[in-house]
Amino acid sequence: MTNQTHRVAPSAAVGLFGLGLALLGVGRFVQLNDNSGFGGEEWIMPLGVLALLAALASLVVAAQDSRARLWLGAVLAALVALLVWQTTTNPGFRFIWAGSEGELVMLQVGLGLLALVLLATGFQPRSSREVGRAGRGSGAGGAGRWMVRGAVSLCCCALITYVAAMAGIAHFEAVECTDPDEMCELAGLQGLVWGVIALPASLVVALVIELVLRRRRRQRVS
Repeated sequence: MTNQTHRVAPSAAVGLFGLGLALLGVGRFVQLNDNSGFGGEEWIMPLGVLALLAALASLVVAAQDSRARLWLGAVLAALVALLVWQTTTNPGFRFIWAGSEGELVMLQVGLGLLALVLLATGFQPRSSREVGRAGRGSGAGGAGRWMVRGAVSLCCCALITYVAAMAGIAHFEAVECTDPDEMCELAGLQGLVWGVIALPASLVVALVIELVLRRRRRQRVS
């Protein structure tokens, strides 16, 4: 019975995600020849909502089984590679958003990070022994799950970078754009600078935290 459950969960997770992609295609959220730039006017919004629900359901199913997380993570990684390929080679390609406005890049980064988390937790699932140790407050649980910690750190770094970029844009608009009718073309540039500064800084902080935690674990073992 357990083996059957392990066989069904991965296919169910991937199947639900595939259903979501199919609904996006039928709902005109995926287009290959939108050279006019007005493809968004053809969207069928109810199908978009159903696609989102199917994607969320696939994540819920994948959360129950490590193999399902591996399968779904691999599918997401392949989807990101496909999106990058199409957006760089096909000017008429649209996937939910228009790539020229930057939203598609954010979606690709988000899907890539989600794929990384799914793959990490699939390759290094939390063992029952670690769960027991965490419940007793020993603090030793998860010491060997370096992939999971790395994926979480990258997600945090990406979030900090995004917040810093948005803060840079808001700061430029508040200081430089005193006229409400003035176009602040350079606001995005300052946001980019702040984000570029925040990314390596957050990576350094994550590395320092990891080294400190590793040192504490070694002290407990000794």
